[in-house]
Order: sequence, then C-alpha cells, then structure tokens
Amino acid sequence: MCRKAHGAAFSTNAVVESASLTVLDEAGLMKEYESSPNRRKCFCGRCGSQLFIRRTNRQDITVVTLGTLDDDPGSRPSRHVFTRSKATWYDLDDALPKFQVYPGFEPSGD
Repeated sequence: MCRKAHGAAFSTNAVVESASLTVLDEAGLMKEYESSPNRRKCFCGRCGSQLFIRRTNRQDITVVTLGTLDDDPGSRPSRHVFTRSKATWYDLDDALPKFQVYPGFEPSGD
C-alpha cells in the first residue's frame, strides 16, 4: 500500500507529536480520506502528494511523509518496516533493524 501511494520503492515517514506539528493550509488544499481502519491519509488536493497519516486511535501522533519536505528534517532512518512486502528489486543492505510487518507485531516462527 505504501509503495503504491508513493509510486516508489518505499515511503519514508517520521512519527511526530501532533501537538508539536503546525499545518498551514490557508488555501484549503489539504484533503483527507480513510485509507484503512484508524488511518486517515492527508494529501494535497492540487497535486495529490500524500502529506500525513493521522491515526484516529492515536491522535497524539501524526506520521509525516518526509519526501514532501523542502528542507532536511534533521533525522535519519532508524528501521525498515513492512519488509515482507518490499519491492523485489530494492535491496536492504544496511545495518538498520528490519521488520517484516511492524515492530511488536512480527509473526511468530518466521
């Protein structure tokens, strides 16, 4: 789902505290829809770029899509998630932790 939404090998996101995030949308271009249970994707209504993921069951955090930022966010990747469904043509050859689905939800016996 992330690859298709971004049209790339993966999406790069950061989890931020919602209270520390200020969104300026004076033109009213930001739109959103429920992409899956407890997930609302927020995107630009003009170009379609995905900007945020709001979790309705965790309103204290917002997932920011880092590929849409103009400046260096000052953070670096700390892990790879959903590697079970990664693009077959992209190799994860770094030393970062890898999770088949999501940390804390790994399948047993794999």
